[in-house]
Amino acid sequence: MVVEIRKDPVCDMDVPGGEAAGKSQFGEWLYYFCSARYKDDVDRDPTKYLLKR
Repeated sequence: MVVEIRKDPVCDMDVPGGEAAGKSQFGEWLYYFCSARYKDDVDRDPTKYLLKR
């Protein structure tokens, strides 16, 4: 079994795809979040969180 793990762009926590509290796509990138609040924060202002990467 392969589990896709991504970093939450807000807190840098490793988030397995099946355990993500939320997901958002920006351009060609799919981001996983450890909490719904972090997803909402990024959805509201993606450049604040995603340009630091």
